[in-house]
Amino acid sequence: KKDFFLSYESNLNTFHNYGTVEGHLTGETIEVDTYTVPAILRQANCEKLDLIRMDVEGHEVDVIEGMLEQIRNETLLPSIIFETHLSRYNEENNMQKVLRQLFNLGYQAMYVASSWQKGSSIIESKGYQSLLTIPTDGVRRSIYKDIGNEDAEDLICNTGGIRTVYLKHKSTKF
Repeated sequence: KKDFFLSYESNLNTFHNYGTVEGHLTGETIEVDTYTVPAILRQANCEKLDLIRMDVEGHEVDVIEGMLEQIRNETLLPSIIFETHLSRYNEENNMQKVLRQLFNLGYQAMYVASSWQKGSSIIESKGYQSLLTIPTDGVRRSIYKDIGNEDAEDLICNTGGIRTVYLKHKSTKF
């Protein structure tokens, strides 16, 4: 069981009550059961998971950590798409540590989407070129391919600039 912090906006409820979300929280919490992805797969009698997509307001660190043993054993190698939450990452919710483990296990940032125009500038300052730019949510976001591990780690965990990441294991097609 874990405390889940409620927000005035339905898409900002979170397990992490700090960072940019603070002004959006109601002050109310509910206690919820949490499960790892492998536990859910066992319960559903499902042996394979090709893709996991998540926007879980900083909880992606815990979700990925819950899969690391199976990824290490190569019994679970899903492509992973997640929305980044820079203000929620810290020593206790350590995305940098999780990314390094994934990269060491053969994952790579196949595609990323910038957070907005400033994010695009940050990514391009590292030498990457936009594949496509699209207007969305009142801003212009760009898509980039084959981001190096060190750059991905820096952009996701330190400087910002990335909104969405697509991680792929080297042994999978997509």
